[in-house]
Amino acid sequence: MPLKIQESVQPGTVFPLKAAQDPDIGSNAVQNYTVSPNLHFHVVTHSRADGRKYPELVLDRALDREEQPELTLTLTAVDGGSPPKSGTTTVRIEVVDINDNAPQFVQSLYEV
Repeated sequence: MPLKIQESVQPGTVFPLKAAQDPDIGSNAVQNYTVSPNLHFHVVTHSRADGRKYPELVLDRALDREEQPELTLTLTAVDGGSPPKSGTTTVRIEVVDINDNAPQFVQSLYEV
């Protein structure tokens, strides 16, 4: 699941993700989403009017393309069965550059 996010995006910004498909209904359907441990994001699970769950990724810490141009996270969907079953997908995040650095000279004086 590819996702492009500008490095200027503020913490707290929410990114909708695609929901997992589960033909089961009720408590045997998807009940929760989790994301692999990382420094930048957490996932929130929401319910639609029909009871189906869907995930949203929330930015916790600002991104910096110069430090980390790409992030790879694992999104896990867990159902409410006994025992619970789960499925995973990879979320690849490309951090899009903005013009946040000024050009610099190595020396302040050059002689020709």
